[in-house]
Amino acid sequence: SHFAIIDRVKHRLAVAPFDRSCATLLLDVIIKCADFSNAARPFPIAERWSQSLLEEFYCQGEEERQHGLPITNFMDRTNPQVSKSQSVFYKAIVAPLFQAFTSLSHDKSFEDQVQSNLERWEAMPNAQPSPSLRWFHKYGVGEPATASASASASTAAAAAAATAAASTP
Repeated sequence: SHFAIIDRVKHRLAVAPFDRSCATLLLDVIIKCADFSNAARPFPIAERWSQSLLEEFYCQGEEERQHGLPITNFMDRTNPQVSKSQSVFYKAIVAPLFQAFTSLSHDKSFEDQVQSNLERWEAMPNAQPSPSLRWFHKYGVGEPATASASASASTAAAAAAATAAASTP
């Protein structure tokens, strides 16, 4: 799991410095980083990918509403909390992962980009997408999906982790 890999890195580095015996662990971290790589890209790209994922979340929220279920945090299109959801996601999931990568690789560039993106999300008003996202919608790129679309299992798992992190004091 995501957090187990981060814990393995912390434990390994507490016991001994990184060496060739850590190759499998490094590969595990690199694969996880690839899963979340869009969060470590320049902000306009990270923002666009975030909007696509949030659209999946909103579709799941609409499915939940249609079935009379409580709507999962950050999945309610009628109450967009874009910057808050991204801030929680970056703090709970993305930043610890890229910090683990930095501790193994000594390449801080990805961690720095994640931090820069987090600062941009935190400075953004919550309810409105940014002007760059409105441009995508204006020209028909990334139009909202229909309510019958459902979120993928991995998206739902990431949302559940973000929701759990948001409810932790």
